[in-house]
Amino acid sequence: KKTLFIGIALFALALSLRLYFFTFATDPNNPGAGWFGDSYHHWQIGYLTEEIGLHRGFLRVWDLKGMDLFWGLLHPLMLASIFTITGNSSMWMVRAMTSVAGAISVVLIYLLGRKYFNEKVGIGAALFTACCSVIIFNDATGMVEPLGIPFLLVGIFYWPCKPFIAVLMLG
Repeated sequence: KKTLFIGIALFALALSLRLYFFTFATDPNNPGAGWFGDSYHHWQIGYLTEEIGLHRGFLRVWDLKGMDLFWGLLHPLMLASIFTITGNSSMWMVRAMTSVAGAISVVLIYLLGRKYFNEKVGIGAALFTACCSVIIFNDATGMVEPLGIPFLLVGIFYWPCKPFIAVLMLG
């Protein structure tokens, strides 16, 4: 119960910092001054996949720049699903999704620190990750990386004892 409580508290702290950052410190529908790197491009892939691509074939990622296989399917399909479920296709949804993934990463870092070292190391590492401004900024951009990091951390967590799950997550 203690681990669950600490995990929930760390998740709430990390998520609230990320949501605060992109809601009040920046424009929620603009991931930076103009376009931040490829954030808009990834939003565009998710939006066009939901609006055009999925209506033209099974798992058809739609992109005006021809990057279908380069970026992978996870991010655009997650975006298309969120856009369909919520009925909202704003950049805010993309940034919220990656902020949630970043908050999940904080909990996983706590669990990894706890598993391989001790409770104090897990809490310290998770608090550092939750409050680090560079990580908060990256998690709130809407890019692909914050969505992939939880899979890597779960793979590391399960590596010695459950290799099939670890390989599946790392793949």
